[in-house]
Amino acid sequence: MARHQRLEDLELMLDMALEEDDQPAMKEVVRDLAAMEREFSDWELKLLLGAEDDDKNAIVTIHAGAGGTEAQDWPRFCCACTCATPSAKGFKTETSTSYPGTRPGSRALPSP
Repeated sequence: MARHQRLEDLELMLDMALEEDDQPAMKEVVRDLAAMEREFSDWELKLLLGAEDDDKNAIVTIHAGAGGTEAQDWPRFCCACTCATPSAKGFKTETSTSYPGTRPGSRALPSP
């Protein structure tokens, strides 16, 4: 069934469920909408990563730059954020090298 038709059917089903105060039907609509939302999220990722070179690896290097302890903490935070999204989407990430700072923190953290 076409997605547009599925949405129209769900809208009709929701209208009827609201008129009749049919809780099981409302739950079914919510479940189906959540499934469609996941489907749309998958499409979005495929669209974003659909170019010729998007199946290749990415190498990211993060440097602390000038500053004291706080500046040396930033590479660790940035690496965690940079790795979180690909990991959540099922991509493999790894940190190849980490250079600890002279104080707590890191001077540089190459990320995947």
